[in-house]
Amino acid sequence: MGGGELCDSLDYLRMRYPLFRRGLRNKRCLATLDSSPACDIPAATEWLMYKDMHRPTEE
Repeated sequence: MGGGELCDSLDYLRMRYPLFRRGLRNKRCLATLDSSPACDIPAATEWLMYKDMHRPTEE
């Protein structure tokens, strides 16, 4: 395994975060993530749970 492959696999996790955000439909959740320090999926999930936004709401 070359060094380039390792870097590609590390970037893969960062590339998944924008896809995760695109999948969110709740505008309140997206606004919360915009103001959060989260830059990956686990941090975003933790931030949304901290803000008590993991419960479903009607839009």
